[in-house]
Amino acid sequence: MSVRATALVVCLALAGAREARAASDFTVTLSVSVSGTTVTYTATACGSAKKEGPVSVGLYYNLAAAPSCATPADHEWSVPQLGGGTCDVLTHVRSNVPVGSYTAWALVDRACAFVEASEGNNTASWVYKVQPDLSISSFTASVSGTQVTYAITVGNSGVASGPFSVGLYFNRATAPSCSTTPDQVLDVPAGLAQGQSTTLSHVRSGVPVGSYTAWALADQGCAVSEGSETNNASSRAYDLGPNIYVLTPTVTVAGSTVSYSVSVCANYSSENLGSFNVGLWYHAAAAPACGATGADHTWTVASLNKGVCTTLTHSRTAAPAGSYTAWVFADPGCSLAETRETDNVRSRAYTVGAVTTPDLTLSSPTVTVTGSDVTYKVTVCNQGAAAGAFSVGLVYHATAAPTCASAPSHTWPIASLGSTLCQTLTHTRTGVAAGAYKAWALADSGCAVSEVSETNNTTSVDYGVGQPELVVQSFSAAVSGSQVSYTGQVCNSGTAITSPVSVGIYFDRPAAPTCSDAPDATETVNGLAAGACALVSASQPAAGIGNHKAWAFADNLCQIVEGNETNNLRSYDFGVGVDQPDLRVSSLSVTSTGSLTTYLVTVCNAGAVASSALELGLYYSRSAAPSCGDNPDWVASLGALAPGDCETRTHTRSNTPAGSYKAWAFVDAGCAVGEGDETNNTASQGYTVAVDALDLVLVALTAQSAPGGGAVLLATVCNVGSARAGATATALYGQRAAAPAGCSDPPDQKVSLGPLEPGQCVNQSLIRKAAPGSYKAWVQADGECALSESDESNNVLSVDYTLTPPLPAGDGGADGGGEGGGGSGCACGVAGEPGGGLLGLLLLLLVLRRQIRFLAES
Repeated sequence: MSVRATALVVCLALAGAREARAASDFTVTLSVSVSGTTVTYTATACGSAKKEGPVSVGLYYNLAAAPSCATPADHEWSVPQLGGGTCDVLTHVRSNVPVGSYTAWALVDRACAFVEASEGNNTASWVYKVQPDLSISSFTASVSGTQVTYAITVGNSGVASGPFSVGLYFNRATAPSCSTTPDQVLDVPAGLAQGQSTTLSHVRSGVPVGSYTAWALADQGCAVSEGSETNNASSRAYDLGPNIYVLTPTVTVAGSTVSYSVSVCANYSSENLGSFNVGLWYHAAAAPACGATGADHTWTVASLNKGVCTTLTHSRTAAPAGSYTAWVFADPGCSLAETRETDNVRSRAYTVGAVTTPDLTLSSPTVTVTGSDVTYKVTVCNQGAAAGAFSVGLVYHATAAPTCASAPSHTWPIASLGSTLCQTLTHTRTGVAAGAYKAWALADSGCAVSEVSETNNTTSVDYGVGQPELVVQSFSAAVSGSQVSYTGQVCNSGTAITSPVSVGIYFDRPAAPTCSDAPDATETVNGLAAGACALVSASQPAAGIGNHKAWAFADNLCQIVEGNETNNLRSYDFGVGVDQPDLRVSSLSVTSTGSLTTYLVTVCNAGAVASSALELGLYYSRSAAPSCGDNPDWVASLGALAPGDCETRTHTRSNTPAGSYKAWAFVDAGCAVGEGDETNNTASQGYTVAVDALDLVLVALTAQSAPGGGAVLLATVCNVGSARAGATATALYGQRAAAPAGCSDPPDQKVSLGPLEPGQCVNQSLIRKAAPGSYKAWVQADGECALSESDESNNVLSVDYTLTPPLPAGDGGADGGGEGGGGSGCACGVAGEPGGGLLGLLLLLLVLRRQIRFLAES
């Protein structure tokens, strides 16, 4: 066949491939937010098939039924291109909207310019109102003796209102309604303008001792028609009577002397508390119970005024070496009648005696998938005494945890690891087949180190290649009165687009939901492309008084196959009508000694109630504050923090590269705890690391024929660091399809390399004897891993070369016609190429292959 005929066949094939592509399929969602008389419309238009454009999206301010292509739009957006699993978020703001109720609509492909796989999913609607919107933004009940002062702040986020009144209810189990008679009426005779708020107060005297739940109801007579009637009520629980509580004790160890310190506080009290005891147990496996005896030390508190704390101290000498858990119990005989008995006991773990044994631990590994390449990252830390040489093993996939007898897929050798130090390890694997995997990391995979605990050396992570990976990136709840608004973000961190995703919202569950649990609200997200995210939301009109635990569950129907099914859930703790914790970073300091960087973080609970368990995240370097969903570089798990309680954590990072950094600490990095103030959870500290570090780089690698057969590999090794490099060796791997697996991978040959000063380079020759054939050789600088470098990723290069038998004298190579001549007869020569029409055809076929791949990917 001639080249011209072949080109015609190619063109016809390309035309057929274009026609075979799937038809367009567009979808749209719509949301509306109202602020006074200003309305913001947000439409999200998506395309799940081939890209088309331009695509029109129509917006209709108020329609009783869905629009069609013939319906004129009030506003129109134009999207240049839409499809390929991507979405465009479109917004429009409309001012001076008249008071009233509306139904807005969005229509994608408003001009009906494209033929779609489905035309039934092109519209979306949203009902909204432009009216006054009264809400209780703040409600407090302050106790002084038998007197209670109530303060209520009511605001208006809608258009101006007429006169109304606020009802105050001293004690109710449930929210009041318009027909419920209040105990006190507080009038707002002039009403409230848009954005205006006012604070009302009332003092009640002679209140009996007890526990109460007060309520405030804006517009208690229901005289104002509002955009939302669900956010008008708010509650506040409070105690009137004595209550003592204990802050977490501190324990200081100096040799065999142990010093204990604890603060005991009085909260709400109608009068000064009488005498009571505080017991200290040096060690107990569990909390002492009410009536417990046998305390190792007892303090007597003569009296304690309301709102006052007293600090108690005690020292113990000649304490035997060992691990302990101390307990403090205020009023262990339970002789005081309190409004709460649950916060009288606290504990603290501590160790006496020098630690002489290492204790290696691993962080949960992270896996990053790019196409068919998988990068694994894990941090190994030593919580005990210094450890000698050991290895960390990586298993690409296993259903059960590896043991010392298991053969790792990859091994990282560690020369040594000092006490409290950590080292982060990475490895990239290429050409991974699509599927679901479970990777494992094993510290001390050869079981060479005797440790304090051998039970914390393994960790695992599930991941997928060529699959979607749904993650609930963030989830929170905002409380306004008794109304709760839930907001979450669901992302696809995998490498394939998803089918539509059902996201379940569960308003209050003590434990994580499963696939069989029906959610309280559901939102469906149209197909998520790889790397794409979508916001989900739900509202609960009237949540009960107390503490709640809400959940968001991506793919709650469990219909989408993912590599990791364990990260589809996220929870959030919050309270309605009760006091909240207030977590904050009290201090963050950073000190550097050479390349050793130490971070010291103190976090406190400044709120009125204890928090649930939480995470402290540390970020080595960020320009801006982290937010929910940003993965920390180091994480510490903290238990519940009592009111006024603080915890301090220290982390040491080794081999920190020289440079200027800004570290951040983030308390409740998992955003799992609802707080009175969410704006004070982060703190930052700038620091500089100035360290001389060596850095060997393999800057060049070539191959040429060797006399008598074989090849000579010429390698250039340079020290681009600022410190002198000691003697080591350069390693040669004569034939490998992939890079060597580090110093644990035996080379075919080593060549000694003497010390190198900063900026010095040296050329080395490595002779490879081999039969004729094609080869891929690898050379690694510092092939013995004897040097600690600032960058270990630039030590390896490869070279491809071919050894052919020597040609007979006078032979000019392969057939000498056309443009293809040229064999020279040398040992590394390449056979001559044919020329003319066949070469053109080959080039044309290459173009065809690239074009068909482009069409398939588009």
